[in-house]
Amino acid sequence: ENAMWESVNDWQSVDLPHDWLIYDAEELYRNGDGWDRKRFVISGELGQRVFLRFDGVYMNCTVYLNEKPVYDWKYGYSVFEFDITEALLAGENTIHVQVRHESPNSRWYSGAGIYRNVWFVSRPQMHLVSDGVYVHTLEHNGDYVVTVTTEAKNSEGTLEGVTVRHTVLSPEGEMVECSEGSMLTGTFATEEQEFYVRKPKCWDVEKPVLYTLVTELRTGDTVVDEMRQTIGFRKLVFTTDRGLFLKIRSTLRKYPS
Repeated sequence: ENAMWESVNDWQSVDLPHDWLIYDAEELYRNGDGWDRKRFVISGELGQRVFLRFDGVYMNCTVYLNEKPVYDWKYGYSVFEFDITEALLAGENTIHVQVRHESPNSRWYSGAGIYRNVWFVSRPQMHLVSDGVYVHTLEHNGDYVVTVTTEAKNSEGTLEGVTVRHTVLSPEGEMVECSEGSMLTGTFATEEQEFYVRKPKCWDVEKPVLYTLVTELRTGDTVVDEMRQTIGFRKLVFTTDRGLFLKIRSTLRKYPS
């Protein structure tokens, strides 16, 4: 049986992001399928896990790798990512993405196709899960309690003996605080740490001060995987009678609704 994409004629080179529905402005709400194809070469041993990450596909899509379906995603407004390591071949590989546009589906024009960036993401076998570091800050007498929840995974075995370390760097790159958690267990683990950052410079609309949170997955003194993200310290106050307030340097500044 021939693959579905073999009936596609006249493949065209496009740059992502891309909307294939917009090309016929008189048929913006028609049902239809669109296909994207990408060929690439894998040379040598990988030694790592390889993920395919889509920042946005509208709407109902199926991803094929080397003529086999590897992932389905129905929702058009969110990021999705999946492991393609086991489906990769040494040499040439081909990805096909089928996008099914089914109308009606939105109150406004949605477009159709891969409308945001696509990434190849490589991580060690023992790694921090993508989007798996969650940060929450709470002000207390000018200091801030920082709570960080971290997800980690070992694709080849256990996380036994692995620790998670968080370091907060100032805007100048100097270490402000460092916290190291307990040993992880299992092949997948969720770990939570709580620590204080003393009297940080608060985020301001005129001076948006940003710190850096460095999260490390460690075996002993060896950093196995690392993730960096920017964070800020501020306090929002909502009241039913006075509106929204942003606390900055011990003052309250009101913004109109």
